[in-house]
Amino acid sequence: GAIVYIVEWNTGKGIDDYLTSVDDPGKALENLKLQDTFVSKLKPEYLSEIIRAFAITKDVEVAESQYKALIESMAKSFKVKSKDLLKDIETKRSQFNQTKTVEHDFYFEEKKGTKKVLSIDSVKLLEYLHEKGFTRSYFDQSHISTLLRVDKNIIDETSSEEAYDTALKYIKRLPDLITENFTRKDLEEKFSSPGFKHISESQLKKLPDKEFQLHRDTRQSAYFYYSNGIVEVTASEITFSEYGKMNEKYVWKSWIRGRKFIPADGIVGDYERFIDLICGEAEKRITALKTAIGYSLHRHKDRANAKAIILVDEKVSETCEGRSGKSITATAIGKFRNNLNIDGKRFKTDEIFSFQNITRSTEFVCFDDVRKDFDFESLFHAITEGIEVECKREKKFIIPFEEAPKICVTTNYMISAEGGSADGRKAEYEIAPYFSKSYSPRDEFGRLFFDEWDEKEWARFDDFMLRCVQLYLQKGLIIPEPINLLKRKIIQKTHIDFYEWSEFFFKLNGNLNNEKMRWYSRDELMQDFLRYSEDFEKSHDRVSRDRFSNYKFTTWLKYYCSNSGMIIQERNGRDAGKVVRGFDIVKSTT
Repeated sequence: GAIVYIVEWNTGKGIDDYLTSVDDPGKALENLKLQDTFVSKLKPEYLSEIIRAFAITKDVEVAESQYKALIESMAKSFKVKSKDLLKDIETKRSQFNQTKTVEHDFYFEEKKGTKKVLSIDSVKLLEYLHEKGFTRSYFDQSHISTLLRVDKNIIDETSSEEAYDTALKYIKRLPDLITENFTRKDLEEKFSSPGFKHISESQLKKLPDKEFQLHRDTRQSAYFYYSNGIVEVTASEITFSEYGKMNEKYVWKSWIRGRKFIPADGIVGDYERFIDLICGEAEKRITALKTAIGYSLHRHKDRANAKAIILVDEKVSETCEGRSGKSITATAIGKFRNNLNIDGKRFKTDEIFSFQNITRSTEFVCFDDVRKDFDFESLFHAITEGIEVECKREKKFIIPFEEAPKICVTTNYMISAEGGSADGRKAEYEIAPYFSKSYSPRDEFGRLFFDEWDEKEWARFDDFMLRCVQLYLQKGLIIPEPINLLKRKIIQKTHIDFYEWSEFFFKLNGNLNNEKMRWYSRDELMQDFLRYSEDFEKSHDRVSRDRFSNYKFTTWLKYYCSNSGMIIQERNGRDAGKVVRGFDIVKSTT
């Protein structure tokens, strides 16, 4: 049952395993009578193993007194001074003693068969990670926990990679010698081995879980988190306080802005002037848009007032030009809230992973520059109920209504959804054409918004945005009277030529012409329109799939009348002695 250690006489190979297996390496060397003959043949790299063996078992004074001859023999063989050799032993001894006071001993040395190995205590490793803030929490009813890291009152979604890096950084700060026979480098190599699974996602699910109560806005208050403190906005005041008054509540790390809160100097800033300009400097429109900004910044959710903010161009043209400032308006929200900007042109509402970039800490989502055929109805549930998020290779989770982000849509077109459900879920704001492709905010203000602002300009911006929140808390969400929304809506559903003809045919000085309220044959109206529009006249004469048909004309006419204060009903009547299809068109009484 004895264990045999083989040591090569000419090289010393195997001496490390042999010396670490005995209680007294010096005594072992003496018993083997290796002091002069063997030591003189040792390769230089094995000297460190002998030094380490001595250091683990003996104080330097003991080594010097009991094995003086052996120390002198080794010094002579390796051409070093005896005192330097003793100093090396003392250094190793000191390093080893340090390892005994290490707080997180999730590694240990054990014997497996004939060898000693370095092992990991999974339970203690999880305890270490938990002390470093790693934990789990259940945020919804899906029974799937989320891996988090906590730092005081700040929480952040994290990953197994960050947990691994945290442990590895700790290891790199350890002394060279971490157990009797293993070094820091040995532990690093073990952590880097392909089979290391102690910090896998499945293993981290064994971390303790905790319930977090988030520091949220209330109906009466909104909170904004800066690097130096918290700003509270109410209908009556705006106050600043340092952190530490959140009463055991937590905030997401992404909610904290990377800038300090600084009181403004009272000068009107670039962004406040920008809002005036894109509202045509009309006071009522300015007030309305400011409440929309305040509504977007206020994180409190009210089912009775849950709306998406729609920013659309005021200008009506055959080609949608854009660049009026809609996106800048939405970007400004993101300087206060954790926002997600979604490319509206590429967004597909029917894709299962369409919301995969939304997280539990997302506070504001902007669907920027959506297409003409954007399906606004697909957002109904997200606006009034909550958001279901499904990510690739991950289980879906639900963000309840109270915690779901507020939504904004910017577009060069009209949102096509109609009816009470759509109207109740949107608040539309028209952006005046002060800015365009040929004249940008940089041309007006002489610097790029946000990127080229100094500290004072940021303070003015912050002050204005906080006052917008206060205005919203005072007045609620104000939806302005439409300017060209109805016109754009009709043109988008029909054509600008048809709209212009209809306005000319049915109205007089901008009002419905009573003399035009009567029965018409369909052909009478259609021929009048075709005489007005040469392009549609040619299209009507063609025999092709894209021919302008009687059916399309009837559809357009009904849409125009129903959105222009008229009631239209199909009714056959006589024209030139024949019974033909036609329409009764009268003013609406509502």
